[in-house]
Amino acid sequence: MGSTIRRKGYKKLCIGSVALIVVSSFVYWLQLQGYSPTSFALMGLAAPVAIGLVGFLEVLMNRPFSEMEAWWNSLKGWQRGLLGLLVVIVAFSVLIAGMVTANLLGLI
Repeated sequence: MGSTIRRKGYKKLCIGSVALIVVSSFVYWLQLQGYSPTSFALMGLAAPVAIGLVGFLEVLMNRPFSEMEAWWNSLKGWQRGLLGLLVVIVAFSVLIAGMVTANLLGLI
């Protein structure tokens, strides 16, 4: 059963990654045409990222996404605090890396 969960996770991760590349390419093409997408229009990038992150979590944890809340709640308080802090640090690092990359590409 574990390999089935991971296989589905990889599938979601790949679909999210490909969709993100397609949507990002479209936004970049729009900028080359002289249009300046608003931040509201850029929210379309969030859906592929969410799908990819769900897949990444399923691969990493080897659990279906729907069961992760019960697993999280079964952790001790200090474990949740430590993992929560790690999640915040990783998310902040990814955000900064994305902003630096977008700046280098001239998107912002």
